[in-house]
Amino acid sequence: AGQILYKGTNTWVRVDTLSSGKLDLEASMDLATADATLNVSSIITVGQWHHVVMKYEDDADDEIELFVDGILVGTSTDGSGAPATEDNSLLIGGTTGNNFDGKIDDFRVYSYGRDAREIQADYNGGTAARFR
Repeated sequence: AGQILYKGTNTWVRVDTLSSGKLDLEASMDLATADATLNVSSIITVGQWHHVVMKYEDDADDEIELFVDGILVGTSTDGSGAPATEDNSLLIGGTTGNNFDGKIDDFRVYSYGRDAREIQADYNGGTAARFR
């Protein structure tokens, strides 16, 4: 278990709860009214590389979406409000007490919400043909 990214008090992506060689993928986005949260059970296979994306757009529904290996695996339903701005620090690989036990490669933050096709293209090395 451990945090892949951590920003402020309630914005994070982490793996947790190992069951039959697979980890849950959990995420939270710190929003002004109600945080967006999501837990996808047994989605990350231990010992294999995975392409993981958390997507958020400040729009009418304020949800987060999680993609694993180019495929949408979950959407939150509980977020409300604009992103909280209390902390601008971003920690990759965890905090002092909940570090990710693995390798992280090519971490990116975008200033806009990428669509599913763009996320699939990143996973496929520049082409989304695999998921047409």
